[in-house]
Amino acid sequence: MIASIVLEWHGVPLEAVVPISLARYSNNGPQSLARFSLTPTVAGWFWSSIIMILFFILMASQFTSTLLVRDLRPLSIVDFAKTVPNRYTVVGHRDRAIKDTNIAIFGGAFDYLYRRPTTFGIFADFSKPSDTSDDIDDTGVSVRALLPIASQIEREHVRKFQGVARVIDSRVVCSGLNATSIDTDFKCDIVAGYGLPDQFQWALCRVSMSFTLLSVLTNATAYGDWHPSAQYQNRAWLVLNIGHMYTQLPQTNLTNGTWATLESKGDGAWLKQRLQWTSAKKNSTLQPTTLDFQASWCAEVGPEAPVAHLNITASSPSQTTMREPTYSTNATSNTFDTEALRQQVGAAPRVSNLGPQVLTITEEDMEKSLSAVRGVQLSSDALSADFHGDPNFGDTMGWLGARASISGRVRQINLSPDVLTEASRTVSQEVRAVDGLLCSIFGDTIRETNSPARALQAFRTVQYRTIYYDLIGSFTADPENPRTALIESFTTVLAPTSWTGFAAVVAVIAAHLGVFFTVLVLYCRWSRWSLLDNGWSAVAQIVANEDAQVLLSGCSGMPDGRVKDWIHSGAHRAASIRYELEDGIVVRKRDRSG
Repeated sequence: MIASIVLEWHGVPLEAVVPISLARYSNNGPQSLARFSLTPTVAGWFWSSIIMILFFILMASQFTSTLLVRDLRPLSIVDFAKTVPNRYTVVGHRDRAIKDTNIAIFGGAFDYLYRRPTTFGIFADFSKPSDTSDDIDDTGVSVRALLPIASQIEREHVRKFQGVARVIDSRVVCSGLNATSIDTDFKCDIVAGYGLPDQFQWALCRVSMSFTLLSVLTNATAYGDWHPSAQYQNRAWLVLNIGHMYTQLPQTNLTNGTWATLESKGDGAWLKQRLQWTSAKKNSTLQPTTLDFQASWCAEVGPEAPVAHLNITASSPSQTTMREPTYSTNATSNTFDTEALRQQVGAAPRVSNLGPQVLTITEEDMEKSLSAVRGVQLSSDALSADFHGDPNFGDTMGWLGARASISGRVRQINLSPDVLTEASRTVSQEVRAVDGLLCSIFGDTIRETNSPARALQAFRTVQYRTIYYDLIGSFTADPENPRTALIESFTTVLAPTSWTGFAAVVAVIAAHLGVFFTVLVLYCRWSRWSLLDNGWSAVAQIVANEDAQVLLSGCSGMPDGRVKDWIHSGAHRAASIRYELEDGIVVRKRDRSG
């Protein structure tokens, strides 16, 4: 169309008549006219610009697919739900349940206080805030379900899990009340030493006493009641800033003397005390020794809750895949960065923008799960004590105090003289230190939150999870009562995440359509002789003849404007020349009037 308009309306030099005339019937697009656009005198500035625009649009259209691909990014979408075998435990013989920890199967010889955790698997969490007084540190209702999924990649891609999982009541309650009726033994497993960072200055001591801390993981028909065969005892702990005590105790023997309480007060969940030792000898050279410390009594339900396995429904609050946290080390300060680990287990004051990276069990879903076991006799696959092949967290995480560095008796809430005597003897001995990462998780939580309950909850959750995933490779399906789990997972696909490439392609198409319709309108208005087999073909043939080229090259030219004015003036009619046939020859007609 452009070639037709240029020929008929604008006019072109003789040497361009043939190629431009041929371009009217070509399918090569603007390429056939591109060389003429570089010489505006051939087609004129306007049409040269139109041809160049079309040429650039043509070049840009070659990259439309590239522009669209530019918008593609890896994107997580929810895949179709899949039903998979639900291997959540080791199934023993029906008539012979494995009740005791089997070292050959479960690796019961492992000491999970020494062993550093390597798996920080995503779990499902159900939590409700506590409603307690200022002198009670309560994590609130907290149930954590360990997912029976061995692969880290599969756990990170889980969108929704519906099936049986190992559930643990991770609620912890701590108090610093100044009571005087406590008579108990204690042994400390986490101890500190000289020159260690602040994270290692705390002791977690197992106490030979029990608290009444009810669990929601029960078959009770009313909260606070439970089935007689599913009674349990809570674990009790004493949290001490033992590192601070070490720095105050002298290396001398403090056996022959008396202790007096100078101060004893509660500060939130902490009991702060200050004691003074005075030698019993009148002429003793030993100066009175002052010892101040803080402690908190804590109780946890842990894995001893009546219900060990529950059919849960948990989903991810995020719309993308989750990532299991990791930790880093600082060689200069000899410390660990445990913030990501503690955020996952709810033991960090700051919440990550990515969230805690766990699945969430709603209150409605938890109520549905618990309603299935309320008021019924707990079967072996739900009862903690008699579960077939269940990893016995109690035995594995039990009283590991045989090698503890500090032990004694607490006849009152304050440390009595025989306790301090035992401690003073132990200071110079080889101390038993728990793995540094576990110590950092415990100590960092107390340092940042001042919450012994959160610290103990985080510490124990990490341990339980480590034990669970050590044993998960031994889990088997029950052939007599097969269970399945419904899992929705995120899958990664390439999908457009921006509009940049799409907008560029639309702009190219819009520019092409704009030029096309502009040229179409002009073609319909100005073109008269551009049909096939018309006079332009004859003109092109004449101009292409070599003899005609010699003849036409000697003719004088006339601009388009003058030709137009000459036609409109009618002068061409007066200057018309007539021809006639004479003896078979075409000659100019002679005027015979005279």
